[in-house]
Amino acid sequence: MRLLYLTDEIPFPPNNGIRIVSFNAMRLMRALGHDIHLCTLSAESGHDAGNMDERFSALSDIVSRDSWWMRAERQGAIRQVADTLVGKLTYLQLYNNKTFRVRVKQMVRDLEPDVVHFDYVNMTQYIDVLPKKVGSVASINDCHTLTLQNRLATASFPPWLRYMKRRQLKLTENYEKNTYHRFGCTHLMTEVDASYLRTLNASIRTCVIPNGVEDELFELNRSADQSGDIVFIGKLSEFNLYSLRKFVEEGWPVVRSYSPTVRLRVVGKITEEAEDWVNSISSSEPISCLKGMWTNFLLHMPGRQSRSRR
Repeated sequence: MRLLYLTDEIPFPPNNGIRIVSFNAMRLMRALGHDIHLCTLSAESGHDAGNMDERFSALSDIVSRDSWWMRAERQGAIRQVADTLVGKLTYLQLYNNKTFRVRVKQMVRDLEPDVVHFDYVNMTQYIDVLPKKVGSVASINDCHTLTLQNRLATASFPPWLRYMKRRQLKLTENYEKNTYHRFGCTHLMTEVDASYLRTLNASIRTCVIPNGVEDELFELNRSADQSGDIVFIGKLSEFNLYSLRKFVEEGWPVVRSYSPTVRLRVVGKITEEAEDWVNSISSSEPISCLKGMWTNFLLHMPGRQSRSRR
């Protein structure tokens, strides 16, 4: 089959939840003998982006030569507020690109793919470029409406930001209700998300494929049975960052009072919103960067010896 993937990040290296799903889906389908084509509209920037041309080139063994990527236009906070007030979804507007739409439409016309994968919610707005005869998969991983509900229920926001989040929640619910039923299949990672989507619109066809874990990772647990370490792994942004800070401020002192020798290790991407907090912690605790494909950091608490790992 000819498979076309539309992604909002260059799916290499596969070091976050979005890239991992896209990269492994393409890699495994290529191994089965299918032709893989890729179009990416990326808003990545800073140290998280790296050399994007090199990253895309690293996929050359998987994707065809006619694959390409382009940058999305960055949008400021004022634009995002204005979009919300007039009823537009900010995360979709960032990837609402006329040039990308034209190029994808031409790609579909020339390639005549059997199936198009719209990887993550931002790409699903381009469903209208497909002829009805072409198969479509919305690989969104999570129900965004449910995610926003959970954040509003568990996180604290300033009044103005809470209002914006609630408005985005309503817009997101309407979008998911009226969009995903147009796809041949909507891929999610949990049945909770899938069932919630079906309550929004019974016509949405869902498929649950949980994220997998390499079997050998369980061996690491056996080798560290006597270790007193607590390890947090995740991208330091939004709810991940909020939850970790909450734990460090409130939970960690309690854990330390019961077990003075225990150490907390945090491994994750440093986003712009996390930098100030990481710097404040590093003033009293050593931080060392992990080398190689991961632009991550390792935070030792309360140890004093910094060390790098590859």
